[in-house]
Amino acid sequence: MNTMETERLILRKLTLNDIDELIENGNDRELSFLTYYLPYPLDENGAKKIILEENTNDDLFRFAVELKSEKKLIGIVDLYNLKKKEGKIKIGYWLGKNYRKVGYGTESVKKIMDYAIDELNVKKICAKVLIINNDSRKLLEKLGYEKTKITANDKFLNGMRIDTVSYEFNAINKLKKVVK
Repeated sequence: MNTMETERLILRKLTLNDIDELIENGNDRELSFLTYYLPYPLDENGAKKIILEENTNDDLFRFAVELKSEKKLIGIVDLYNLKKKEGKIKIGYWLGKNYRKVGYGTESVKKIMDYAIDELNVKKICAKVLIINNDSRKLLEKLGYEKTKITANDKFLNGMRIDTVSYEFNAINKLKKVVK
């Protein structure tokens, strides 16, 4: 896996040295709810599992989002469920609460989208978010994702049924718009 840089971030493979920062930024009840894969509370064993999961799953490309200025892990971006024949992959992401709403999400997700298109040769990147996750929906729409469907009662979380919104980024359409 490549290490990639943006203006303010380094995107790289997670290591066991990231456990403390992963717990610090990922141990958040709201974040656990919104991502619905991140356990809460997040302890050392849970953090290790997240870090090592990529080693046992050929279908997962997990990137640590590291803030250059602090040399600190602030979140994760995942690419997963690669369908080579269809040219599709799914994306998921999260940032610690102290690092949101300053553009790090957009910056990191855009870089990983470029990686998916250029290195993994995908034509479509799909995302699914809780309908109540307005910040994530805005991020996807800002990056050119189009809403494809709303699935009623898709997730059962904290005793509630919650709708999800599916999004798709079509690299071929975006390329056509750039060429015009």
